[in-house]
Amino acid sequence: MTVTGGITAEEIGSFAGVPVSIFIAGRAIRGAADPAQAAIGFQQAIDRTFE
Repeated sequence: MTVTGGITAEEIGSFAGVPVSIFIAGRAIRGAADPAQAAIGFQQAIDRTFE
């Protein structure tokens, strides 16, 4: 399953137990004050949810 469109790092946890293989996050990273830190936040949320 792929999740795309308007997703934020804070919402990643709501997909626990769902077989998601791809998250596509554009605006939440590109529009962030610190895009690199936003990308790290996404990765951390994914790691916590799908460990």
